[in-house]
Amino acid sequence: MNKNPFDALDSLKVKKPKVTPLLPHEVKLILETAQGWFKNYLALGFMTGMRVGEIVALKWKNVNLEHREIYVCASKAKGI
Repeated sequence: MNKNPFDALDSLKVKKPKVTPLLPHEVKLILETAQGWFKNYLALGFMTGMRVGEIVALKWKNVNLEHREIYVCASKAKGI
């Protein structure tokens, strides 16, 4: 009879970090302070929840301004 040696081990307890998202007034302050393309970049991230790699990989063909939609089709990490 084959036994899995890992069956005798207890599961690891992983402590989840406490996440404290920015409050609306903090987001407003950041956007009021930012300038140029970086302000647009931050606003897109804050308002859509897109990740950094998704924003960087975004192409105009994936943006539909008429329907106010963004299609997330790719992501970039470490330049790839």
